[in-house]
Amino acid sequence: MPQARMRMRPWLEMQINSNKIPGLLWVSKEEQVFQIPWKHAAKHGWELEKDACLFKNWAIHTGRYKEGEIQPDPKTWKANFRCAMNSLPDIEEVKDKSISKGSSAVRVYRMLPTSAKSQKKEKKTKASKVKNGRKSVEDTKVEETVEATNSILLPDDHRGYSRPSYQPEEMEVESSSIPFDSDELSTCGLSSTLADWRQLPDSTNDMYPFQVSPLTSCSDATDEDDEKLTIFYQKLVKLM
Repeated sequence: MPQARMRMRPWLEMQINSNKIPGLLWVSKEEQVFQIPWKHAAKHGWELEKDACLFKNWAIHTGRYKEGEIQPDPKTWKANFRCAMNSLPDIEEVKDKSISKGSSAVRVYRMLPTSAKSQKKEKKTKASKVKNGRKSVEDTKVEETVEATNSILLPDDHRGYSRPSYQPEEMEVESSSIPFDSDELSTCGLSSTLADWRQLPDSTNDMYPFQVSPLTSCSDATDEDDEKLTIFYQKLVKLM
């Protein structure tokens, strides 16, 4: 029958108390402080069964590794273990006591009591609420805009629409007054103007009466020329 999967904190406590993994031990059991060997695989003297034993046991416990079926992958085991530790709300790293380099590299952790665990959860919850709150303000504005748009109801039948009639505005045009002298339009002025108009000649004939110039007395003129000239003047008079 397969073993039921345990939470990481009780599983770690069991591994520490077993004293089977080199370097995994309580630094202060009263304060719930413990250390985990964290030697880098590239360092000289690194051994799989010694320096990666805890990571291997966790991979087997979570079902990610089965001996004899797949090749050992200590790098992946360590990465998965680190992610699982960082996600625990009731365990925190004591960074000022951890040693990150060298052959004696270790990470020191503290198991938090229940009250501290709840406070840590509250901090994470508040931080997430602040982030979500910022987003919710933007989402609320978008939702209000959408609701305002949807609240405008339009009828399905648009045939009843008619274009509104606009009456042109009445424009008041002021009559321009032209100044004039009333004396100029008096009866005397009109009568004198008409009298002067009546005295004008009907045509230019009255103004300039036709006159026939005397015949030239040039010695060179002949009787035939005189006769032609007389006939010409007679025709001209008839035309006038």
